[in-house]
Amino acid sequence: MRAHGEFARLNKATSERLAGRGIHIDIEPYVNASGDAVRPSASRSLSVDAVLQYRGKNIRGFDLKTGRLWSHSELGERRRRFGIPIQQIIP
Repeated sequence: MRAHGEFARLNKATSERLAGRGIHIDIEPYVNASGDAVRPSASRSLSVDAVLQYRGKNIRGFDLKTGRLWSHSELGERRRRFGIPIQQIIP
């Protein structure tokens, strides 16, 4: 989708601008049920559009919503797997 591509582009540019300050934005990371990073094609993997990191530690996740919001359980599963708060962004 065009909106997601633009969101990824802006996050990448922001991450590059903040390089050297301990801040990084991980673009569309995927994790398995244990919360380990995996390939996008991995079975039962889940992702969010961006994860804000500070000094290598995940701080907060963001997901741009162009369709329906995740259900309470879908959001909860992502929060559990990533171990951070996740914000759904409604443009």
